[in-house]
Amino acid sequence: MKCIICRTNEYKMSDEHVIPESLGGFYHIYSVCENCNSTMGSKVDAPLINHKLTELYRFSEEIKGKTGKIPNPFSGVFNEENNKKNKAIVNIDANGKLKISPHPIIRINENNGLITSIEIEVDSENEDEIDRILSKTLTRNKIPQSAVIKKNKKEEFKYSNFETRWNIDTIEFKIGILKIAYEFAMDSIESYINNETSIEISNIIKNVNHEKANEYLKINFDTDAFSEYGKYIDLNSKKHYLILTQTDDGLICFVKLHGTFSAAAILSKDKILDASETIFGINDIEKKFFEKLMVGEVVNKCLGPAHTRFGFYSNSSNKSFLENSEINSPDFNCELNSTGDIIIYNKNGDHHPNKFIEILKKSNYTEKTEGAWDITLFDLGDNSEYYIKSEKSKKLFQVVQYEVSRERIFKI
Repeated sequence: MKCIICRTNEYKMSDEHVIPESLGGFYHIYSVCENCNSTMGSKVDAPLINHKLTELYRFSEEIKGKTGKIPNPFSGVFNEENNKKNKAIVNIDANGKLKISPHPIIRINENNGLITSIEIEVDSENEDEIDRILSKTLTRNKIPQSAVIKKNKKEEFKYSNFETRWNIDTIEFKIGILKIAYEFAMDSIESYINNETSIEISNIIKNVNHEKANEYLKINFDTDAFSEYGKYIDLNSKKHYLILTQTDDGLICFVKLHGTFSAAAILSKDKILDASETIFGINDIEKKFFEKLMVGEVVNKCLGPAHTRFGFYSNSSNKSFLENSEINSPDFNCELNSTGDIIIYNKNGDHHPNKFIEILKKSNYTEKTEGAWDITLFDLGDNSEYYIKSEKSKKLFQVVQYEVSRERIFKI
């Protein structure tokens, strides 16, 4: 089997998480060799998993890593806003809550080059640390323990606000998102493996080329990138979303990682998918599963049953006939064939050579939204010779429009 990263024939394939497990990923593929999996874990996934925004997200959502620990995004030393000499550290207690503690302070006082005293300040809860810190300080300064006279003093300190600075990675984490998009496309589109851009991206990931990866990725799309799909996907739910679709720019994979990043990966300039072939990947963090759906399946999951109605040709000569016709009755039905499809006739009452679904596919149509309803209106043309026949009276009625409306009742 050929690895999709190094593209060599390998026999030892691995269990690859497309979305890192540390982010709550449950999407597995088995087309990455063990060597590439190991390299990507430390050099491709790691910058994304350890990004400050990701750490903050994992802390707030209490998502443990492979070590079983929740990351502390506030690790490090904080300075008091109005007195930089006072420092503090932020720990996570047993209940997962943040606790600010004064950072140990060591002051070595000298007189004519001789150490006269050593002052150690610790939080009252960490008094047992004093002996350890003192022993280390004495050893470093070559002072024997016998020369020390200990004195303890307890004081209450009141601090104002603490502050610190974070260095935020703006480049290296992107290759991790590109990897997610690439693996989703490779797992979803059989022909993509031979695409020229596909080969380029696999080399970028294999060689961990951060600068090149940046060329294929657009970050900060936020939820606007998903506005076209917002009526189908629940952006407020604890889910990661992947959407493979064809646009004017080529094959795009939208990546929405819950609570952190939204991005679009340009996977090819070529036309690879039709509009009806858009592919959704839904990673449910709470329910712990991943599913892949075609756009038609998404629509059918999210929308209720179809409600349809015809638009009939009307002019001054037949207006009165239509107003008083049976078509206005809620019990009106047109003739259907044995499979339940609408039968179309010409004006002479003969069967039309085309099926109704084929006529709709060739017709102009408009789409609109009214509240929770999605409405599609097909325009068959005033000069069309499409007729339906009443099931009851056998009368023919000329059809010029066909409307399909469905209520949005669910989001994936």
